[in-house]
Amino acid sequence: MAQRDPLETLDTRLDVVKRRIQERFGEKADELEAAAKALANGDTNALLQLRRIAHKLKGHTRDPALTAAASRVEDLARDGRAEEALAAVPDLVKAAHSVALRTRSTPWPPQQAAVIGPERILVVDDDPTIRQVVSLTLARIGGYEVVVAANVDEASALCETRSFDLAIIDRRLPGSDGLDFAQGVRDRGGAARIVIYSGTKRTDDDDSDIDAWWEKPLSSQQLIDAVKGVLATPPRNGVSGSES
Repeated sequence: MAQRDPLETLDTRLDVVKRRIQERFGEKADELEAAAKALANGDTNALLQLRRIAHKLKGHTRDPALTAAASRVEDLARDGRAEEALAAVPDLVKAAHSVALRTRSTPWPPQQAAVIGPERILVVDDDPTIRQVVSLTLARIGGYEVVVAANVDEASALCETRSFDLAIIDRRLPGSDGLDFAQGVRDRGGAARIVIYSGTKRTDDDDSDIDAWWEKPLSSQQLIDAVKGVLATPPRNGVSGSES
């Protein structure tokens, strides 16, 4: 059996860690806004907090807009220019959210070779571990383009720009009902097949228009078998995401 290059393995692990950090830039943006609010209310210690958060964001990205915004806030905070630092925070918050969304919506791992007509799968779950496990599990067997979203807003934005062969949607999403969102995706033709992935069983009186209900957790092999099974069924709308 051929051995993998240890440096390649290390690079892959580092890329995974970097991706997980960038997926959580939205949380750092929330911390920035909280620190800015505290500073505006007279808490001078919040200036140091702004500097620390900006420094961390800058150290984990190569995005030009985020790097520039983080450097500005960091420099202003270091120099004690509180009012100017506060004025610069919104640009940094916007850039951090942008990188987080772009990271989640980028298929992972990157395709090493072009795949003809990969089936597109959308995974909507607020748990970053679930998103990572599903995307990596399916990527290992190949033939799928997996895109992830952490909430309904991100998923809706993705469905506006492309269609999917399969949408795997968490039953309970932040501020939203996964079933209601799934029905909306069905009505708009955003996905040819829709599955609810839930920690609870489907109730007998549930008449939602979905293709399957999977109970968490699934092993890697169970997940692969379930995905292959649902994709083997004809789409209800007759159009697959890989054709659009």
